[in-house]
Amino acid sequence: MQPSTPTKETGLKRNTVIGLLSAALFFSQEAHAAPERLKCEELSTVLMAMESAHYDRVNIAPHLERRTIDQYIDLLDGAKTLFLEKEVKEFRRNVNGIRRNIYKKNCDALEDAAELSVSRIDENAIWAQEILKPNFKVDESISIELEADKRGRPKTQKERRRLMEKLIHFQTLNQILSGNDVNVARERVLKRYQLAAQRVKSKREAVVLPELFADAFASGLDPHSDYLSAEALADFNISMRLSLEGIGAVLRSKDGHTQIQSIVTGGAADREGTLRAKDKITAVAQANQEPVNIIDMELSDVVKMIRGKKGTVVTLSVLREGKDAGSFDVSITRDKIDVKDQAAKMEFKTRKTASGNKKIAVITLPSFYRGSNGNSATADMRRLLNEANEAKADGLVLDLSENGGGLLDAAVRISGFFIQSGAIVATKSMDGTEKLRDRDRDTLFSKPMAVVISPASASASEILAAALQDYKRAVIVGGEHTFGKGSVQQIYPLPNSRGISGWDSKNGAMKVTMGMFFRPGGDSTQSNGVISDIRIPTLMDGLDFSEADLDHALTPQKIKPFASKTANAKENGNGYKSISPELLSDLSKKSSRRIASNKLLQQTLKDLKEEKDSGPTHLGRYRKKVESRPNFGDDDASEKEIEDQKGAFIDEAVNIVVDMTQ
Repeated sequence: MQPSTPTKETGLKRNTVIGLLSAALFFSQEAHAAPERLKCEELSTVLMAMESAHYDRVNIAPHLERRTIDQYIDLLDGAKTLFLEKEVKEFRRNVNGIRRNIYKKNCDALEDAAELSVSRIDENAIWAQEILKPNFKVDESISIELEADKRGRPKTQKERRRLMEKLIHFQTLNQILSGNDVNVARERVLKRYQLAAQRVKSKREAVVLPELFADAFASGLDPHSDYLSAEALADFNISMRLSLEGIGAVLRSKDGHTQIQSIVTGGAADREGTLRAKDKITAVAQANQEPVNIIDMELSDVVKMIRGKKGTVVTLSVLREGKDAGSFDVSITRDKIDVKDQAAKMEFKTRKTASGNKKIAVITLPSFYRGSNGNSATADMRRLLNEANEAKADGLVLDLSENGGGLLDAAVRISGFFIQSGAIVATKSMDGTEKLRDRDRDTLFSKPMAVVISPASASASEILAAALQDYKRAVIVGGEHTFGKGSVQQIYPLPNSRGISGWDSKNGAMKVTMGMFFRPGGDSTQSNGVISDIRIPTLMDGLDFSEADLDHALTPQKIKPFASKTANAKENGNGYKSISPELLSDLSKKSSRRIASNKLLQQTLKDLKEEKDSGPTHLGRYRKKVESRPNFGDDDASEKEIEDQKGAFIDEAVNIVVDMTQ
């Protein structure tokens, strides 16, 4: 089979979108080609292919083996409950030079840590049985740090045992707070450890370890490179055949937990309305079946459990931390993504000023999309901007605060709607630098404009925001910064290592970072993201998740500035007023005064501070907090508060644009 044209990716990676797949199926897998396991003797070919294709391989190479080993350990024990600190150090010493052995077709070193993880998960199950006796009672005096990275690895077996005791008490308390009596809660937690032991054993077989190491190697390159096993490719094909059916949520794996990164607009979870970003899914139940605990389960396996056909029901057990801490179950009927809900939308907001009423168009753009029915973000934005002009809008707020990316071409074209012409973004790869330009010389909207961002704004949305900021076309307002994904990936089937020429999907595929994006001023959005000109408090600042937080994020780079002088069409009278430092200073002062007197935005700041200052979880206080919210998970008042805070966030962006019109 010949390799296909590589697929460019601009959305968030190392997360899984359930029910929303933006990439096309890049090659088919023949019906007779059953997925095969990657063999040890094939592993070296896979590693060399991924490394040789990587954009920054020269700078990464000296650190790659250490990174790979660390990632391999984390794949075995991400929750940091199995290995002791000294054991990890010893394992690192023992596997020094592991790549040389792999190139010699020897994978024995991979099995040592894997065997230890199996014995330790068995030990955890035994401890759980000893702790969860019939007379078990939750010790509410316990405090525990739930974030694995903050607490680190235990130093002794005694310390590890104490950690497990605390986790078991916390897990049992959550079962009780979900409505179970202590005996049912005890049995469910115990069963969770028994099932985890069975699951881990199946994933630690020698035949699986080469794939696990390939995944660790890809993660050592950077957060967005990935090894896709033949099984993962087969699963991808299933995803495509399911026609975008699922719950519509972006998931990521963190500290052994499956965490919701964002809710997809128009998806089943969005319509149901309960789930939020940062919620942790602890168990999954199919209709009329017992829930299966998914803590420490691989993300790909969790996806298989949650995804399903339209009309079927999945029930998620959810743990929420922070201000609204507690645990609850939510049942969601799987469905297709509603393309209409994904489309750009516009509303008008009017403000009274000394010079008369000002009408501001507010356009929400959830992603840079292209639908199967011919609709696209580009066409929809053109139509909405024409409508805004016809309605004589005095200014525009473009809301990208929940836009996680999409089609690069759409981001370039839409950026061009607000300038006359010019370079929007450059992509630097090993083949050189390519500039993508707006060439149509039309400015669809030239009045005052603000672009709203948040830490959830990523990739393609960062390209648009950065271009309009560098061209001084719009004021960037909202969260402190965007996500910071400034790299581009391509997907290739892996070379056949079985002595047959050509390419073979039975050997899996690789997604490799092939380049980096640069804004017209010459900086990369990588890690840094786009920084707001004017800060507005947003609940999404509490996501505590950005490119810079990811392991082995690429270092931002610079190239020579390439901003075009043709961006502002002043010569034909259709130009825009450039954003000057003096204007920004004035707008910022006025906005700060409004925010200081806005109760909703001050509440947002308070909520963010409470979440940031929260330390270890004290079980007694945790119980009281949850029990003070008896209708937790179905609290209309809480949901209304969040919606009101979101509304205040956008309203302040509108106020800033009104100030610009004065």
